[in-house]
Amino acid sequence: MLTVIDIGNDPAGKIVGTVDTGYEALEGMTMSPNGRWVAAVLHAGSTRPKDAPQYRTNGMVVLYRLEGTKLTKTSEAPIGAWSRGAAFSKDGVTLVVQSMVQHDLMVFRVEYAKLVDTGQTIDVVGGAAAIRTSTGP
Repeated sequence: MLTVIDIGNDPAGKIVGTVDTGYEALEGMTMSPNGRWVAAVLHAGSTRPKDAPQYRTNGMVVLYRLEGTKLTKTSEAPIGAWSRGAAFSKDGVTLVVQSMVQHDLMVFRVEYAKLVDTGQTIDVVGGAAAIRTSTGP
């Protein structure tokens, strides 16, 4: 579940919207620097034991458009198992998603509100556990 909280009005901290992600275990989320996109990183059963009924081989990343206080799902894509976080490029067009199990970063492009897997991965040493990008000048 993602929750939209209004911190700009009085009273600050008022919940103004929620959306069900459709998958279990929201591990991370990130907003594009322009405030237009929100990406949710979900385990989606990929951390469950292989004999569990909820087990899935991969996690999911779900893309939402943020308009005012409303989140609208626009796309989703499979990602690695036990994925942890994501980061947008400064222009909000590229999204990088981490995978602990595969020890890599998957690279997506946002095209016409859809996630497009570029097929590019960036290998990392050990599990990728935390990621951020600079959005400064």
